[in-house]
Amino acid sequence: MPKKWIEKNKVKSEDIILNRFVNNSWAELPTNVLNIDEENAYYDAVSPGFSFFAISLNIWNILKRLLSMIFQL
Repeated sequence: MPKKWIEKNKVKSEDIILNRFVNNSWAELPTNVLNIDEENAYYDAVSPGFSFFAISLNIWNILKRLLSMIFQL
């Protein structure tokens, strides 16, 4: 994942998740950040089967961070 995209969209590398399409819906895969270099963040995930995959944001992580900032005020 390009670091420029992560920085431009003001998310953390831990907010990126990989998803698998199964039974007509998207299922989040346990996703790990492997490495971050000057240009990219690298991830891995284990899938129980072959299917379509998507990269997305874990909105719950972002929401928790926002709520903690609001309630600290």
